[in-house]
Amino acid sequence: MWRQEDELQSMLRESVDRYAAANETTARFRDRRVTGSGWDPACWRSMGEVGWTGAVLAEAKGGAALDILQILSPA
Repeated sequence: MWRQEDELQSMLRESVDRYAAANETTARFRDRRVTGSGWDPACWRSMGEVGWTGAVLAEAKGGAALDILQILSPA
């Protein structure tokens, strides 16, 4: 691995890997890009169900209040 991940980054990466494998997201996104809309409501709904859409929202708003820089930056 080219960088060190902290526990949070590792858990998120693993979550994304599992989601992508189970939902054929690459093919779905390519299809959406070709059709022009780029919008996949079912995909957004399922990402919300796993909690990604609220990751950086304040806890008072129903989110996890994660720091986006911590999520994206190497440890």
